[in-house]
Amino acid sequence: MEKKGIMKAVVRDIKADKGPYVVEIPIPAPIPNYVIVKVLASPVNPSDYYRSHGLFGPAPYEPYVCGNEGAGIVTEVGEGVPKDIIGKKVAVWPEIIETKDKVGMWCQYARIPYSACVFIEDSQNCEELCALFVNPLTLLSFVTLTKEMKCKTIVVTAVSYTHLRAHETRHDLVCRLLLEKKKKKKKKK
Repeated sequence: MEKKGIMKAVVRDIKADKGPYVVEIPIPAPIPNYVIVKVLASPVNPSDYYRSHGLFGPAPYEPYVCGNEGAGIVTEVGEGVPKDIIGKKVAVWPEIIETKDKVGMWCQYARIPYSACVFIEDSQNCEELCALFVNPLTLLSFVTLTKEMKCKTIVVTAVSYTHLRAHETRHDLVCRLLLEKKKKKKKKK
């Protein structure tokens, strides 16, 4: 049973050497120039996996909500944001905007800067577009660097779900299972 005003999130607390694990935290309130996004999908990028285990770069804050990017539906808007975007689908990468209010996407609701939202068509699938940023930008960086280095050959392979499953441990199932549980509930309704 969901508690009013409370959501679940997957967090990492490196100082306590704990995580990733699920906690219940308050659903964020809208603030000026931000939107609240109901998260429908968020991928597990290699950087997500390693950061959530304390193995990749510093955390933006401690403890922090994991997940670099995602997609969902705008449910609320803060002052300075057009109200007609409520109900619209967006893909987001919160870390692209420098802000004190950093939040990952492995949660049920995220407070995101309006300027970090990319609007997607209602007919488009959030599960497919939740990875709109990290992998394409990684590829762009890769191609740019190889051009600068005057490389003659580039080899690119796709990361697949099976690749991620090869690295999955019991603790890593948390995020995937939350999403699957949510899908099953929707099908029953």
